[in-house]
Amino acid sequence: MVSLNETSFRYSELLVNNLGRRAPDDRQGSQEGGAPDDHHPQTGLVLFHIAFQAGFCTLFMRNFIRALPFELIEAARVEGVAEWRIFWFVVLPLMKPAIAALSVLIFTFIWNDYFWAIVLTQGVDTQPVTAGITSFNAQYRAAYHLMSAGSIVAALPPVAMFFLMQRHFIAGLTLGAVK
Repeated sequence: MVSLNETSFRYSELLVNNLGRRAPDDRQGSQEGGAPDDHHPQTGLVLFHIAFQAGFCTLFMRNFIRALPFELIEAARVEGVAEWRIFWFVVLPLMKPAIAALSVLIFTFIWNDYFWAIVLTQGVDTQPVTAGITSFNAQYRAAYHLMSAGSIVAALPPVAMFFLMQRHFIAGLTLGAVK
């Protein structure tokens, strides 16, 4: 007898594994007939990261915006500036360091993801670089030289992102610091 827990786990596993697939449509014809393949296995991974990183991003930006001086917003309101213009011309320029710091952090979190990339993608050809490095391992051998080279190449984009955004990243992290 299958318990309810096992059944719901099976359904959730089917859902996660098939997030990128569309239901078959008789109007499209067969694969041999030249219809395009609409299978996107990375969709599940993308949706997962959007769902789980949205909370962190929201809290990060909320705390940053709460630390902004309210007097600037009040002064703009006294001048009769519309709310969207206050956001666009007062708040958004002050948020640039926080946005830069957040973009570096989120890029690094997602780039270095290993576990969920293995779980939510199907096959080596759809996995991101960090998960694909493990394909250099076999049952009785390991190509450590290839894994090392792949790890160095995989580490280059986050390092480059940090160096490109370094000035903004440091400013965003130290913005709330008081001497």
